[in-house]
Amino acid sequence: MINIDRNALHGRNWEGFGSDPYLSGMNAYQYVLGLQEQGVVATPKHYIGNEQETNRLSDSYSANIDDKTVHEIYLWPFADAVYAGAGSVMCSYNRVNQTHACQNNKTLNGLLKNELVYRGNVMSDWGATHAGVESALGGLDIEMPGGSGFMGYALLAKVHDGSLSEARVNDMVTRIFAPYFLLEQDQSFPKLDWNRDVTHDHYKVNRELARAGMILLKNLRNTLPLNASMDRLLTIFGAAATQYDGGLNPGGGPTGQGYDGAIYQGGGSGKKDMI
Repeated sequence: MINIDRNALHGRNWEGFGSDPYLSGMNAYQYVLGLQEQGVVATPKHYIGNEQETNRLSDSYSANIDDKTVHEIYLWPFADAVYAGAGSVMCSYNRVNQTHACQNNKTLNGLLKNELVYRGNVMSDWGATHAGVESALGGLDIEMPGGSGFMGYALLAKVHDGSLSEARVNDMVTRIFAPYFLLEQDQSFPKLDWNRDVTHDHYKVNRELARAGMILLKNLRNTLPLNASMDRLLTIFGAAATQYDGGLNPGGGPTGQGYDGAIYQGGGSGKKDMI
């Protein structure tokens, strides 16, 4: 997940690399290289403008973004992922400027495939496909499960009646198989081995990252704890200053609803329900 963490309440922040497009892009670049060096197709997501979890499955949610902002912020990490050679990109649930992200000709064909010269495939998020021909013409190459089955034989019928060109279908097939053969998944796919140790010393890296990320506050002049008798007014500002009721994450929070305040936010498809 390489979306931009523009708000601390976004329920998928923990999956990404932060709010800096440059930092996210550099991390995405290295992440793609690391995965694909091992023969795994990297799939950067969620393309594009998927910056909140609230109503993420609703047709009413549209990320309306001007061209300058798209290029300077939201497209940047995906561009670096493409330059690293990502074999697949996942389009998102939301609309972009009122058009579904998985059938958006401007973002998929215009920005991704033409401007960034992306040669891999575009797959939908689960249930994010809303049409067959419109999605194929808009730039979608793979429909993932969870929808109504717009592609497959249904799409083949559209070729026969002239609604979709055979050339576009061939392009979809080429984009799907290109990373498969490029990463030699037809030859060197690893055998299942439950005894294989894939943990190595990752815990050491995680611990060092946690240490480096700590912030130490110095209690100068014994400011804390505050004296209740002091004739002063303490004001807290910001989106995380109080319980957030109906914010950017409901529906993807740890409880499944996510209305439990800013600090308790988290979730997405990788969430774990709290007891």
